[in-house]
Amino acid sequence: MDVLFLSAIIHAMGTTEKRPVYANAFGAFGYVFLVFSWLWSTLIVGYSSLSTQNITWLIPKNADQPIGTSEPSSLVSGPVAITIGLVVTIFIVLTTLYVFIALPKSIGKRGSTVTRKAASLIVPIVTHHQPLPETRRVFLTSRIIMVLKSIACLLPVTTLLVFPNTTTLSYEVVLICSLFFSLFTVALFTVQYALARLLHIPRELLW
Repeated sequence: MDVLFLSAIIHAMGTTEKRPVYANAFGAFGYVFLVFSWLWSTLIVGYSSLSTQNITWLIPKNADQPIGTSEPSSLVSGPVAITIGLVVTIFIVLTTLYVFIALPKSIGKRGSTVTRKAASLIVPIVTHHQPLPETRRVFLTSRIIMVLKSIACLLPVTTLLVFPNTTTLSYEVVLICSLFFSLFTVALFTVQYALARLLHIPRELLW
């Protein structure tokens, strides 16, 4: 029964050429949430340097002077206002679609490129520059990529554990948000590798 169920899932995934797309979709969003995790950690750690006391030089000297008031301009109404509203709405929808479709794909490809380049530099160190069969090299590269992804997921949380919290947020809130990003990233990468194993996707095709 389980074999038939798995066979039905694999058949529903389509041809062999399309199967990496499903797995790499989870990998792409994994890299997106990994970026969020690092941005959150960087923002929390660097909050003290971004406080208003350290960026007063950015505020103009005459910022406290009152600004003269002007008569309110007449608002556009009627069909013109409706047209402008529709254009703005369409623009927001298209931008949202781009963010949710194109941006994860771009981040996923770039993240995969970075991890593969890093793994290719580490492989000779691990093997002591000894030649390896192609299958063994691919297997070792994929394992190193998994380790690099795991380290990248854990480092933001570890950084927040080491550096003091200087924000107005409580330490629990900061840590819970960081754990959410990291654990959700790990979950996405886990689903990616689980699908790759289930659909028999070659390791070199994974992001």
